Parts: sequence; structure tokens; C-alpha cells
Amino acid sequence: MRRRVAEGGAAPDAGETDAGENEEGADTPSSPDQATGVRERVERRLREAEERRTRSADPPGAPTRPTPATPQRAAAEPEPEHPPHRPEDTPDWDASEAEPEESRGPAGETPPSGPPSRLAAFIATCAFIGRVPIAPGTAGAVAGLVAFLVTRNLPGSLPVVLFVVAVAIGLWAGARHAKDLRQPDPRSVVVDEFCGMWLALIGTNPSVLVMVAAFVAFRFLDIVKPPPVRQVERLPGGIGIMADDLVAGGVVRLLLLFALGM
Repeated sequence: MRRRVAEGGAAPDAGETDAGENEEGADTPSSPDQATGVRERVERRLREAEERRTRSADPPGAPTRPTPATPQRAAAEPEPEHPPHRPEDTPDWDASEAEPEESRGPAGETPPSGPPSRLAAFIATCAFIGRVPIAPGTAGAVAGLVAFLVTRNLPGSLPVVLFVVAVAIGLWAGARHAKDLRQPDPRSVVVDEFCGMWLALIGTNPSVLVMVAAFVAFRFLDIVKPPPVRQVERLPGGIGIMADDLVAGGVVRLLLLFALGM
């Protein structure tokens, strides 16, 4: 500047010189602090532009969309040693033949398809005498003794016919009632004691003392069940229910015929 003044040139205005120097300093950063300020301004403008773009994309009043959280990887669970049973693991033939334990009858028998038979229960229990809580078998034997006393004076072979009919009906009723109860030989079925006691005295004319002795002998054989009473009891169905008492009654009848010469 002094040279220009000395050469006779016009000296530049001090304001213009300072403005030019300031413009050059603004365009070109002369220190690290200025470079940092420029970078911050650029970053701020970029953020503002991004915010404007986001606001223009979302409609007014729309809720702010949350930033999806990075799903955490679930911890791997150990597989069970024995996988759960699946229906498809069972073959069709096993599923069709499987039956609950409650639906199976006694000794492998199948339960009746219909409801329990009240008639069978009435006959098998001898008019429900077998449902007494104490000694139902003894009560059934007493009923057989009464049947003998009622039919002893009937003419001809009618007592024997009635006895055979009672045995035939008792076979059906005992088997059906046992199947209804799902037991091989229920205590309430006393038609077998009824028929056995009747067989021990049928066709005889004993005294009261002989009838009492026959009754005691029959109950002893029915409870102890010596051979062959125990063997015939193992027969299936109603035959096994009835056979042991008929054998016991037959043994008592033979003893009476042998002892009294009837």
C-alpha cells in the first residue's frame, strides 16, 4: 500500500481491504477451529434436510414410528430326551382296537351293549335277598330251603320241573348280572345257593333236624369248597357261578340218601 502511495496510485479504502481479507478468510479456513466449525455446520444442515424429508413423508398427526429394536437371539433350549407322544405315531390298527380298562368285562368278557337288566338282577339276587349286608349266601340258602318246603307236597314230578326251570333261569340271570356288575362272581348273586339248597332236599321227606343238618352241611361245603366243588367253580360265565353250589347240594343229597336210606 505504501508503495502504491509512493508511486502516486490511489490508496485503496481500508474498509474494502478488510472486507476482502474477511471474505478470503471465510472461504478458506485458516485454522483447525474453523475447519471444525465448517464440518459441524455441514452435518447440521444434513440433519435438517433429513428431518424435512421425514416430515414430508409422514402425514400430519401420524404417530411417530418407533425404531424397531434389534431382536435378541433366543437362547437355544435343549431338546427333550423323549419327545412327546403324537397321535400320528400310533398306527391306525392300535387306535381302533384300544379300549379303556373300564369297558372290559370280567375274565375277558365284553360288557353288555345295553343298560343293566333289572329282571336279571331281581332273579340273580332272589328278589334282592342277596343284597343283605351280612352273609348273603346264607340268606340265599334259606330261600332255597323255603322253596323246598313250598313245593314238597306238589303232585308228581312238578317239583322237579320247577327246580329245572329255576336252574335254567338262574344260569342266565347270574351270568347277565355278573356281566352288568363286571365281576366274575358277585356276592349279591345268590340264585346258585338257592338252587343248591333246593337240590339237597328235593324229593325227600326229612324231619326238621335233618333239614337243619343238611343246611349246615351245604353251607360248610359252599364255604370251604373241597374238591370237586372248587374245580367246577372255575368254569366260565354263569356255569361256574351255578355249578359249585349244585355240586355241593348234590353231595349233601347223596349223604342224606346214604345216611337215612331215603
